[in-house]
Amino acid sequence: MKISEAKKWWQNEWLWLLPAVAACLVCYSRFPELHNDDHPAVIQHIAETGCWPQVEQFRSAQHMLYYHMVSAGLYRFLVWAKPILKIPPARAGQMVSLICMFGLMALLIPILRILIHDFRARVLSLLIFGASTRWMTVSVTIDNDTVMALIATLALFLTIRMMRRTHMPSWGEVLLIALIIGIAGAIKHNGQQFVIPLMGCLIGRRWWYRENMSALMARAGVSLLVVLIVSAPFYLRHYRETGRWIYHDQGFHRENWSGDRWEFFTFRFGKILRRPSIPYENFTDERLCPADVSWFSKLYMNWWSLPDFLPERPSAPATRAVFITALPITIFFLAGFIMAIFKIRDHPGWLPPLSWIFIIFIFVFLASIFFPEPRWACHTYPRMWLGGAGGLLAAFGLIAQTLINYRPATRWILYLLLGLQVAAFWWLLLSGPFYSFYDPWPLFRM
Repeated sequence: MKISEAKKWWQNEWLWLLPAVAACLVCYSRFPELHNDDHPAVIQHIAETGCWPQVEQFRSAQHMLYYHMVSAGLYRFLVWAKPILKIPPARAGQMVSLICMFGLMALLIPILRILIHDFRARVLSLLIFGASTRWMTVSVTIDNDTVMALIATLALFLTIRMMRRTHMPSWGEVLLIALIIGIAGAIKHNGQQFVIPLMGCLIGRRWWYRENMSALMARAGVSLLVVLIVSAPFYLRHYRETGRWIYHDQGFHRENWSGDRWEFFTFRFGKILRRPSIPYENFTDERLCPADVSWFSKLYMNWWSLPDFLPERPSAPATRAVFITALPITIFFLAGFIMAIFKIRDHPGWLPPLSWIFIIFIFVFLASIFFPEPRWACHTYPRMWLGGAGGLLAAFGLIAQTLINYRPATRWILYLLLGLQVAAFWWLLLSGPFYSFYDPWPLFRM
């Protein structure tokens, strides 16, 4: 009997998550209290009053405030411990987001282990996750996106496992996944979108496993009902306090682009490279150049750059370097997605990650067209895609695995491209002034 060799230290996948962990901690250390809308005010209100604000009292109060409740509890603790820990209570929301991001990272490894068999390809996927500029920024942004994404990723993992089993999914298994998606929808109402791919996966089992269609339809229908029931408090609260089933104060009636309509569907890479050097004073419109009126250009720029609203402008050369190195990486993502579509026929476990990605794309693209607002780029923020991170990284891992195994000579090109991307990312992350609004901890004082 042959004794297998002991596992080398570098063959531990958890080790390759450390660059992402380090990037999140650097973002927390260097950046200010990043937030979308007025989430910090909602957290402070709950911490000081012990009550939820009215839906119309704050813009962010339109959400179900579970994330804000947890953050408010931590806020109170930091107020009490401030003389000892020296951590501003306003950082509570960021710390909750950071913890949720670490939880999401932990789920990425089992998802990749199921879908990607080559260890090297899984490592590359984890490294590119840790070099995704705006995802790392989201990890320390005061918003409920990371909480929702964590729960959506858990639902994705369970759905992948369900689709790989050849026997009819049990009611308990289906109800658990539906309950998790319902919780995601209760935390942030766009989390409800993931019930659509869940229903599609259940019905799709008829094609792969020839299971009873009536039983599958029943499970899909009950899943939808569970998600609606669990997320119903969102709508009931809105109706009770505003008289409308859903209240939102976005400026959806206003135009969101300038120039010809066709520009919306272009990709202006040359303009993307020039944008970091364009001076500006008011970032609320987020349109500085022709690339800002192109949906695909805006998505690309938001994915691979630091936010415009930092106190100091991020380094233009470093930002431009990330844009250049990220282009082939983005092409690999797209190629992996296409390859995975052809893989579904023989591997039903690929249907959940692809359907998670597809439903996010449909919703954010349609929202960009039909629900514009002055800061229209919010519909291209990568935080919208974080719940599908497991699927996106698996798609990248699939193309990497194919190149490594079937075109071994090309793996060095892949390693080089990824190394350049990681180097450019860390150049950007560590460049420029110290961004924090409060005095840095002694460890980070220069």
